[in-house]
Amino acid sequence: MNRQIVYLVGMGVLLTAAWLWRDSVVDPYATSNGLREKEIGNVELTGRAVELALTGSRGMAVAYLWYEASELQKKHRWNEVELVVRSLTKLQPHFITPWLFQSWNFAYNVYAEVDRPREKLYYLSRGCEMLAEGERRNRFSPDLRFNLGLYQQHKINQSDETNVMRSLFQLACIPPADREPRRFQVFDEKGLVGDPGQEVRWNRFQAVREEFRAKDPLAQWRLRLRMARKPDFDTVMSLLEVLLPPDMVPVALPLSASELAIAWMSQTEQGNTSLGIVPPLGAGLWGAMGTLPLLLERQVAADGTLVPESRFDDYRAAHLVDAALVGYRLARGDKVLGMPVATSPSQIEAMTRQRDAIDLTSSITPREKLLAQFDRAERELEVFCKRFPSLAMRLREGTRPEMINARTEGARGKARRRTQFICETTDAFIRFLEDSQGIPSLYEADAYRRPQPNGWRAPETLAALSGNTLTRFPSLPGKPDRVLGVNGEYDPSAPIHYNALKPEEWLNDQFDAWATALAWYRYAQEPIPPPSKIPGDTSPVTNRLAQRKPRYMATLIFRTQPGLMQARLGNRLMREGWFDTDEGDTDSAREGSTLAMVPGGGRLLKDWIPDRPILIGNGLSPLAATLAETERVWRDIAGANGMVLDPLEERNRDQSAILYREKYLFTPELMRGFDGDPQRLALAMRSAQVRHDKPELDWTPEMKQSWENHHYLREYDSYRQMSNFRAHYVRALAEKNPAAAIAHKRFFEADTLSRFQALLNERDALRIFRRPDAFLAWREKIILEPRQRSGWFSDQTLRVLSDYGRDDLIQEENYLLEMRYQQLASEQEEPQISAARKYLAREFGKWLLAGNLAAAQAGAPAAAQLASLGVERQLAGVLAKLDEVVPFQRIPLVQPMLDFLDESDWPGRQEIIPANAKGSVEGRDGEVIKERPPVIPLPPLQPSP
Repeated sequence: MNRQIVYLVGMGVLLTAAWLWRDSVVDPYATSNGLREKEIGNVELTGRAVELALTGSRGMAVAYLWYEASELQKKHRWNEVELVVRSLTKLQPHFITPWLFQSWNFAYNVYAEVDRPREKLYYLSRGCEMLAEGERRNRFSPDLRFNLGLYQQHKINQSDETNVMRSLFQLACIPPADREPRRFQVFDEKGLVGDPGQEVRWNRFQAVREEFRAKDPLAQWRLRLRMARKPDFDTVMSLLEVLLPPDMVPVALPLSASELAIAWMSQTEQGNTSLGIVPPLGAGLWGAMGTLPLLLERQVAADGTLVPESRFDDYRAAHLVDAALVGYRLARGDKVLGMPVATSPSQIEAMTRQRDAIDLTSSITPREKLLAQFDRAERELEVFCKRFPSLAMRLREGTRPEMINARTEGARGKARRRTQFICETTDAFIRFLEDSQGIPSLYEADAYRRPQPNGWRAPETLAALSGNTLTRFPSLPGKPDRVLGVNGEYDPSAPIHYNALKPEEWLNDQFDAWATALAWYRYAQEPIPPPSKIPGDTSPVTNRLAQRKPRYMATLIFRTQPGLMQARLGNRLMREGWFDTDEGDTDSAREGSTLAMVPGGGRLLKDWIPDRPILIGNGLSPLAATLAETERVWRDIAGANGMVLDPLEERNRDQSAILYREKYLFTPELMRGFDGDPQRLALAMRSAQVRHDKPELDWTPEMKQSWENHHYLREYDSYRQMSNFRAHYVRALAEKNPAAAIAHKRFFEADTLSRFQALLNERDALRIFRRPDAFLAWREKIILEPRQRSGWFSDQTLRVLSDYGRDDLIQEENYLLEMRYQQLASEQEEPQISAARKYLAREFGKWLLAGNLAAAQAGAPAAAQLASLGVERQLAGVLAKLDEVVPFQRIPLVQPMLDFLDESDWPGRQEIIPANAKGSVEGRDGEVIKERPPVIPLPPLQPSP
């Protein structure tokens, strides 16, 4: 009995001690090192229960499930794969591979198996949903966060169907009521133009209007008169329906001065100018002229000013009631120009009372109601396009393709237009919206109910976001998960933080998949330990709970991803034509194209509403701020990771490192390999691997400092090359220059003019290319930079290639631009070029003939004289057929804009567009040119006027 008591007491003591030890030692240690379930991530009770129930057989179950998932994947049985991998994630919730495996299956493998874009978007959203769930179950995982951005970046903006996928992505960010197809559809409820309840397609709107105008000429003017009083369409649609409405405007109602001016405008537009002199409205010469159009200049005097014909529509828009009354009178057959005009105050007051007494709300005909539905659909389309200009232009024109080699494109050599999804008509746009119903989005799908035909109304409240942030698409970071003092917010100075909890801060027309990737790439930086003092290196992990390093990518490359995405935002704006406003927005070359010729710029959306282009994006200036933010981000990345050195500091470190290099790295074999080239030898020694992991104890302070500087510079060079940091950094700095943005804008304008309605606009495109702020500014301010001539006693400034101009991608883009310019100039100036070639042929013929005659006169043998006579006869035959055969066909007579040699004095002049860049572009789209004319030096820079 005593022994049992001792055992019980001993057990109690041990249990108490174990509990105290667990509470005071084990728990704090597990918490600090992230070993407890709740510290690792959200706990899923069902999976945890199954995991504990399997006890020792958990490993066998996991192995079998992985085998089963691999076999099912080979058979493309994706639904079964999902079930198996879901089981794996319950048994291995903190092993990120199952989450990556299944999310990749959805976002890439199943995505590639389906054909319809909306189905692709669905499976992409499923992959992102699974990754988001895995990210919650595994806190502080930079790889899961990174892949959430990567999937959306690749499958939206870099897919083979990028235009339709970008459009669907943007629709997912628009409330369902705003993108409802029935907002723009019209249904014929009375069967006036077809079967009752049938949709009237947009391509029939004009035909139906003409048909109604023939049957009831006053119908459209009654409607315009009602709408001029500014009631909403719902009020008009609710009026009592009658078949024969009374005459609304009394015949005896006198005209207002504005009505008379509008009547003269209509008469002037019709070209009927054989009119007699109308009595003046008031005394004096101006009163007489106020009733007459200035026929020679096609202007009309109205309200004391001369209104040109180009502003007639603006004047009518400012006097809607007067314009509707004039149209009504003309449709009724009234001789408006001969009617009395209210001029005195008493007459004007009486006329105003009569006009106010017109009953516009008593009744409406079925034809008027259908016409009102047409007008409302057009108005809603205009509102939608103005609110979402990027989406509208993307759907109408597509994603701007790359200009390619003209030699592969047939007779005129037009740039190839990539086959892509576009909506050429409004009916195609409505079908696209109809097919996009039910796509994954940010909003609660079950809360939206589609309206009845002709029953769409603007929502009175904001759309409800989906309550489950995991199922929202696009997927964005939610509530940030951070440990105080360990990982804080990445880049808190960014102007926009894309967070799922605050959509009002970022949800607009400019939000796209690049911004989504940027949000996740920023969030993925937070668990990474801070950079060390060595360039590109990372400090050791000090908190195992909240700090992780990426597993599948070099840390420096991982750190540069936010900068790359920020640069993509600016690149997208330039490729889609959303530049800042400047004085070129009113250039007459824009007339007739989709570029708006108005202050503030913008684009013209044509063809969706016949004969009525929609001005969108006017005054939109997002580019300068985006490029400035790109420069700031890259400067911050460079500063934090030691990727930019001051030239003086770099020179001092290099000088200090020579001591270590000469003692430990210099060998005779190395000297023989670079014999006679000390610069290459110095570069090779700078990149040589250090032979000591750390300084030796017996080293002098100078040697230790030399070792540190060599190690520093080697890592600096290595990481800059590995991450291509120099190219990204230089681009960010150069493209912030306003001259670069304006030049890009001119190139886009010229490309737009020559791409659409090319035969009408190519000469204007050539003129834009030759503007001082286009090619010339691009070459002199961006591609070249001034540099002092090397050597003593020299004050000459040379124009040499800048770091930006040496970039391979920029050189290829320059060659594409140069080819496009050469093609346009050759086509537009073909008569002058042909005449120049004929002139060269004649001069060459004269020179050859004179040489042969001189040789004959100098006593050449008889055979030489006969040969000379044969050459002369042959040349005479060629010169006689110059209209048929053009010699010197391969001599380029159009002066290039970029294809020059710069003025470098050492090691020699550099080509602005080197041969490897030309070959790369030509190799992608056709045969590489083997024989090229020599590149000429830069022309002298003309002083600014």
